[in-house]
Amino acid sequence: MRGCIARDENGSYTLQPQRGLKVKLNSAEDLSKHIGHEVRVSGSFMNGEQTSNPNSNSKSAKLHAEREFRVLKLDTISQTCKLSPPKRK
Repeated sequence: MRGCIARDENGSYTLQPQRGLKVKLNSAEDLSKHIGHEVRVSGSFMNGEQTSNPNSNSKSAKLHAEREFRVLKLDTISQTCKLSPPKRK
């Protein structure tokens, strides 16, 4: 996956791909030095915790499941992140 590394309000590191939703990152490497960088990460998705009732069949319960990506390798593409172009209405 390719995207920009950021730190959220909980102190967790996330990868924001150019398209799609943010993904929480789990890494043995210190990701703080990569904040604001465009990177390519390799690894695999892990099962995350659900923030709502796991027995619920509602659509919202599925939307709150947090996906976490275990980073095995990280390559820096750029020291800065490209801003995505403004969305057209």
